[in-house]
Amino acid sequence: MRTQLAALVNLVLLNALALGCQSVTTGQSSKHPAPPETALGLGFDSLSGETRGRCLASSPSRAENGKELSSNEGIFYAVSVSELVEQLGLSAAVSLGLKAFGATLGFDKIERAVTTNRSAFLVVRIEMDAPAKSLGEYRLAADTRELLRRSPSRFYRRCGDGFIAATEQGGLFIGVIAVEQASTEELKQVTVGGGLTILGLGGRAEVSKQTRDYLERHQARYFVLQKGGSTKGWSSVDDVLNVDKLIERASVFKRGVSQDRTVTTKIVVKPYQVTANQPRRATFLDLFEQREVLSRLAKEHEEFRRAEQQVVEVLGGGKCTDPKKRRQFERAQKSYESSRGSIRARADRCLNSPDNQCTTRRLNTLDRERHEKLLATCIVSATVDDPARQPTRGGIRKIEPRARVKGIDAPCALWQISQVAITIAPSKADGAPWDADGSPPEVATSIRVDRKFAGTIPQRSTYDLSKSLDSLFVRPNQMLEVRLIDRDAMFDDTIANLSSTVFALLPGGTLMLQSGRTQAVFTARCVE
Repeated sequence: MRTQLAALVNLVLLNALALGCQSVTTGQSSKHPAPPETALGLGFDSLSGETRGRCLASSPSRAENGKELSSNEGIFYAVSVSELVEQLGLSAAVSLGLKAFGATLGFDKIERAVTTNRSAFLVVRIEMDAPAKSLGEYRLAADTRELLRRSPSRFYRRCGDGFIAATEQGGLFIGVIAVEQASTEELKQVTVGGGLTILGLGGRAEVSKQTRDYLERHQARYFVLQKGGSTKGWSSVDDVLNVDKLIERASVFKRGVSQDRTVTTKIVVKPYQVTANQPRRATFLDLFEQREVLSRLAKEHEEFRRAEQQVVEVLGGGKCTDPKKRRQFERAQKSYESSRGSIRARADRCLNSPDNQCTTRRLNTLDRERHEKLLATCIVSATVDDPARQPTRGGIRKIEPRARVKGIDAPCALWQISQVAITIAPSKADGAPWDADGSPPEVATSIRVDRKFAGTIPQRSTYDLSKSLDSLFVRPNQMLEVRLIDRDAMFDDTIANLSSTVFALLPGGTLMLQSGRTQAVFTARCVE
C-alpha cells in the first residue's frame, strides 16, 4: 500500500510539474527510423533526426523475450522526394539535404536520377521485427540535471529534446521505383488495388506482363536501400537493372534477416519529462511547432524546385523563341533558385537555433497563378480544333463570350469553405494496420489556417470522415493545413500532415490536400 501511495504521489508531482511548464510535450513516446549512430540512452533531436550526447545516468537495459520474428510488407506512392522522405518517417531536414543522414541514405541521388518534373515513386517497404531492448530506468545525470536547471537551450543542444529509451531490431528494405508521367489514379490503382502482388512479392510467383508493360511505358528506374540481411548496412542507394533484380534483392534480404542478420531499424524516443529526477520548474523545449515549420519549409522548397525545373524544361526545349519571353523565363529561373537558397538557409537556422529561428514569417511562397500564366505564354492558345477558328457558311463563326466567373476565370479574393471530406489510407506507409486488431484508426483532426487553429472534427474510429465548415473563410496565398493523428493507448501515430497554399483560382470549387493515400478535399465558393 505504501509503495502504491508513493507511486501515486510521484505521478501527481510529475503532472503538476508538467502543468507548470509553458513549453512541454505531452510526455508520449515516438518512433523514428534508426540513425547511423544509435545506442540506448543517447539523446535525440527530433528536428534533425540525429542523435545527441548521453545525458542519462547509467541504467541497465532489458530485452523483450518471446517476440518472434515478424514481417510487414507494403507498397505506397509519393509524388516527390520530400513526400517520400515524409512517408518513411524521416526528418524534413533530410529532404532539404541539410543533414548527413539524408546524404547517407542517398535520396539526393534518386532526385538527380529522375528524368522529368513529372516523376513519381512507387515504394516497396519490407520491415522485419525481432526482439527489442529497452532502458530499465530514466534518470538524468547530475551534470545534465544542473545544465537543464541553468540553461534549457544549452541542455537541448547537448541532449536533444528526448532520449533513446528502446531500440527495435530486425531489417528494413526499401525498393524505390521512379516512374515518369504517371497519373495519380494509376498510382492509386497500383498501390491500393494490386499491392505487392503486382510485383510478385505478395504470394505471386512472377511479375505479370501487364505490370511489365506499365513499368516500361513509364520508363521505370529502380533503386534499393537495405539495412539488415547482410553484413553491409545502407551507405548509399544501389541502382538495379529491372524489376526482377529488385524482387531478387528483396528475397535475399528476407532470407538474410531470417538467418539472424538483424540490425537496429527503429528507435523509441521518450521526452525528458519522464525522467524521475528533473530539477524543480524545469523548462523543456517542445519542438512540435518547429517540426511543423521545418515541414512547411521543405514543402515550399519542393514547390520552387518543381517550378524551376518546369522553367528549365521550357528554356531547354526550344519552346520559347521570342527573346522577350525567354528573358522572362530566365528571370523566373533565377528568382526560383534564389528562393530555394533562402528557404534552405532559413531551415538551417531553424535546425541550429530552434528556440528563436523556426518561423515562416515573411517566407517566400510560390505564386502559382503567376507561374501558370508564365508557362502559358509559350503555349499556342488557339489550334485548328478551336471552335473560334472553325469556318461556317458566313466565314469565321462568331463565339459569344461568356460571363467571367470569379474563382474560375478571375481571381477570387475570399473563399468560404463549406465542407471538408477526408479519406484515410487503409494502412500505414509500411503496410501495417493502424491497430493490431485490424480496426480503423481512432482519428483526431485539427484544421489550421496560417498555423492558427480553425476547427476540428469529432474524434472517431474510421477511414472516412467529413464535416461542414460554414464559418471558415480563407484568402489566396494563406496556408491551409490538416493534421491527422491516430490516438492509441501507448503511441499516437501521425497519419498525415496535409497542407497547401490556397489558390485564387479553383475551377472545380475544390482544393485537395494529399499525402500518399491520405487526402482531404475542401469544397469552397467565392464570396469576394
